Amino acid sequence: MFRMFRRNNVVLVDEENKRLFVKEVDSYALRMQTEGWEVHVVGELRLMTGTVVRCSPPFGKDGKYYTAAHCVMDSPPFFADCVSGLYYPQVKRGNVVEKSDLVPYGWWCWFQDCINRHDYAIIDVGNEGDQPQLILSIGSTDGRLAGFTPVPNYRENPIGRQITYTSYDYFDIALKKITTKIIGRGKAWANGPNKQLYQFEVYYAYDPTRTLARPGYSGSNVYVL
Repeated sequence: MFRMFRRNNVVLVDEENKRLFVKEVDSYALRMQTEGWEVHVVGELRLMTGTVVRCSPPFGKDGKYYTAAHCVMDSPPFFADCVSGLYYPQVKRGNVVEKSDLVPYGWWCWFQDCINRHDYAIIDVGNEGDQPQLILSIGSTDGRLAGFTPVPNYRENPIGRQITYTSYDYFDIALKKITTKIIGRGKAWANGPNKQLYQFEVYYAYDPTRTLARPGYSGSNVYVL
């Protein structure tokens, strides 16, 4: 029921687990509650790009370092280099080796599949580390909901498993290592640059007690434990 049409107040729907995430409580949300759905108010969903440096540190090796595709909409992409002992990350530029193409959501989605199942890019410079399984793509304005897309060669099901990722927090001026749990998969609608809306299929984590995503957390390399 959400493929061709969505209610503007809905930001993520997980039909399998009957969970609905909304901007605010409305009559539809209340009706879904009476039908046995979990309803969570999280505000808008957005692509979690930052301001000074667009996204969080990429990791990888051998000239292939992972970030989100929407982090490299500018050319060349900027990224944060994790330099031990520095108060603020060193800003570097890289070149795009490979990336997924994001499709905006609009009237044309009546005639084509507009669901973005990947949001990854590989650039030629970054921090040495293992290849991630997931990429942090979207987050809610209250910071409690985060959505993740898989890198192309990841075929496992991370639902129910712990994950960990390192993000750069441009508000607190600090690297944050976050461990949380993937609780489901659903369709999500997130606002991007130039007031464009994007539809994603994401694995997601939700924790009403702490922050999982903030502007600048996009591109965080996620490892399934």
